[in-house]
Amino acid sequence: MTTLAPVWRTRLFTGTGVLLALVAGYHVAQGSLLWPAAMVAASLAVVASLMRTTRLQAWILASLVAGYVVGNRGFAQLTLLPGLPLLPAEAGLIVLVGLQVIQRATRGAAGYRVGGLEILIVVWMVIGAVRFAFDFPRHGFFAARDFATVYYAAFFFLAQNWVRRAPELKEVLLKTVRISAVVLLFTHRLVELFPGFFFDVLQINGAPLIYYKADLVGMFLAMGAIVQYLRFEQKGGWYRPILAAAMVFEVINTDNRAAMLALVVGGGWLMLGRRWKLTAWVGTAAVLGVLGTLWVARITNTPWQQTPLLGLYEKAISVVDPAGHRRYQGEDTFNKGANNQYRLVWWELVTRETWETNPVLGLGFGHDLASEFMQTYYANVSEDYNVRSPHSIIMTVFARMGLVGLAAYLAIIVVITKRTWHVVHTEDRLALPFWLSGWTILVTACFGVVLEGPMGAVIFWLMLGTANGLSTLPSAETAAPELTAVEPDDASGATKAPATP
Repeated sequence: MTTLAPVWRTRLFTGTGVLLALVAGYHVAQGSLLWPAAMVAASLAVVASLMRTTRLQAWILASLVAGYVVGNRGFAQLTLLPGLPLLPAEAGLIVLVGLQVIQRATRGAAGYRVGGLEILIVVWMVIGAVRFAFDFPRHGFFAARDFATVYYAAFFFLAQNWVRRAPELKEVLLKTVRISAVVLLFTHRLVELFPGFFFDVLQINGAPLIYYKADLVGMFLAMGAIVQYLRFEQKGGWYRPILAAAMVFEVINTDNRAAMLALVVGGGWLMLGRRWKLTAWVGTAAVLGVLGTLWVARITNTPWQQTPLLGLYEKAISVVDPAGHRRYQGEDTFNKGANNQYRLVWWELVTRETWETNPVLGLGFGHDLASEFMQTYYANVSEDYNVRSPHSIIMTVFARMGLVGLAAYLAIIVVITKRTWHVVHTEDRLALPFWLSGWTILVTACFGVVLEGPMGAVIFWLMLGTANGLSTLPSAETAAPELTAVEPDDASGATKAPATP
């Protein structure tokens, strides 16, 4: 592996430092402190990277996961400095790219071959980039905002490169998912009880730090339930089944059918691997809950239609009623048919518009996918509609990138399916939580606005990249990562033995 010679490395850092000092001095002389502060922060990051590059990346990735799970939309809209339009996802992307460029220059490449999944993701990103190049001059900011759906996939490669260099650090990311989901279990209820504190007091630069999007709450709790169960399988712990059960209950209680379906898909993958406990637990709890509710209804002479069972039944049956023709009578489910029609109408209109306009390359980034839908579905409403994506990542990709982009995206899903199938039928316990976390987000994204924004997309691509990185390691590394030598972790080049997870 080729690396920079020490003399050229010194010249590179010295020259860059002098240039940054001159630029910073100019801005200070002009009375501007924004860019000098950014340069100082970047310089500190470079210094830190020379000492603990891989571990620093682990904590940055973990911070993004914790922020998006616990803070949700509130964390996603934070700006690091007033007047600097740099959101957490973009800031993390820039810093991680910089760290990995420095890491490669000083310590060489990781040395792993490129597989089919990586190639497909690159092809999909290139298709999106070419489409964006034509759309940006016409749509400007709106095109850039929509293109985020594509460039967030860069986190896949960042996570994969990171975990391949130090697979033992994957536990940092997994532990963050578990802890963040437990915190979310309580904070999303606290927001309902004390909205004034979370919206008016707990702020940064005038924006709430924690601000939840209901469908994302259900999705992250479903992901947390699966990860907690897998941890129980591996390490035990009497409290883990309780936490997993509480998260499953909250998924149902959030009234998010996509998250419920994602939970079913996760359980289905485990069943395919002959791991029946999670499904058995949930099924047993469901049967006991139904019998208990019916018993209480009987002794109180209450019709079952007036119990929570009606709502649960109608939520389940609405999943197989895409056209919304069925009548729903529950207090919390009376609008399920309308919700299904809402999605179906939008999907039909977007599909027709794309097919009639440009089926091969799509309508492009920046195009308003809600305009025709608003005129059809809300004919008498004149207010602006700020949702730009048609509640399905499949529809979004087809509308923005046409059949070419959709074909590449579906090919990615096919490869993910094959990789997951292989993992659930082997003893690859290290990668399985990450694959199933990715599936939880992907299934939810097929019925909501998830992968179009950073809250779902960043974590999805991080989970997918980590999973693929672990699954493609040599068997000795995945089987016993504690015995695997790791890269030099400080400036002196001394190799440190990794701690046992």
